[in-house]
Amino acid sequence: MPVVQSTYTAYMRPGLEGMFASEWGSALVSETKIVQPSSGIGFGRAVSQGATAKEAVLSGTAAGFLGITLRDITQVPVLPATAVDVYAENLNIGILNAGDIWVVAVNGCTAGTTATFDAVTGQLNPAAAGIAIAHSRWILGATAGGLAVLRLTSTNP
Repeated sequence: MPVVQSTYTAYMRPGLEGMFASEWGSALVSETKIVQPSSGIGFGRAVSQGATAKEAVLSGTAAGFLGITLRDITQVPVLPATAVDVYAENLNIGILNAGDIWVVAVNGCTAGTTATFDAVTGQLNPAAAGIAIAHSRWILGATAGGLAVLRLTSTNP
């Protein structure tokens, strides 16, 4: 019988962008909205309230912030050119409002500090760069472009 796999990595991959990072407090809070932009919304991105109560848009404002998009492995490309790791326009999107989530820290981050998001791309940043996310805290820091764990304790009033 031929060898199927002859090399192995030393460690498991810790997580992927948009995945739950823990069951902290066993109080993961999420909601479902409809993707508003025609370009879609990727996993692990900050989203805000869309034009209607049922819609979500990429990034937005501090007042409209809903949470961070969750990874969904059941997403399939709507068109051949559509990326798989994107929620397409008019599809349901999972949004984490409270809990721990893996995200990419674009400029790096330090554990214990507040997170911010880019007003256009929805990517996450350290405290000094972007729109502050109230009641957020980096649980696991990272270098620029690395995976980090972000805790949201209360995103909606």
